[in-house]
Amino acid sequence: MTEAARQAQQLLTEGTLLETDPVADAVRLTASLPAGTRAEIVAHRLDIEPQAFRRLLNTYALAGAPGVRATRHLYPDDPQVLQQAAAAITPLRPDSAAPLTTADNRVTDPTADIEIRHGHDGRWYPFAAAGHDWQLIAAPSDDPAGAYQDALTALNARARPRR
Repeated sequence: MTEAARQAQQLLTEGTLLETDPVADAVRLTASLPAGTRAEIVAHRLDIEPQAFRRLLNTYALAGAPGVRATRHLYPDDPQVLQQAAAAITPLRPDSAAPLTTADNRVTDPTADIEIRHGHDGRWYPFAAAGHDWQLIAAPSDDPAGAYQDALTALNARARPRR
């Protein structure tokens, strides 16, 4: 009952729609439990690798349900918005040998292993290559350059040796 009341309040105050993606909903519900509680069981029941489900839980911690949606769902976006985003991040690129690519709601820098995704909420979500997939690595930003810079900062922090 408490969760239903929270969702109703969120719908009334923020206009936030209820989650229709069962995986995103399971992530949201699992994230509200104590750490480590049943995540593997939930992943198994959703037919998702436990490691992938844990990454979605991390995504939820960084960006909430909109971040999970940005991770799981690609959609066609306005090509002009993507071109403006590409123009905004071009000066920030450490190596511009390979061109940026744009597709769906994504701008990808293949040289830096960074991808920013434009969410339905208008924010930009910074991703880094993680094997054959992409992982959200920082909180979303209102502008594409900020998201790209946050991705660079997160990647540089990962690359620095710990003392």
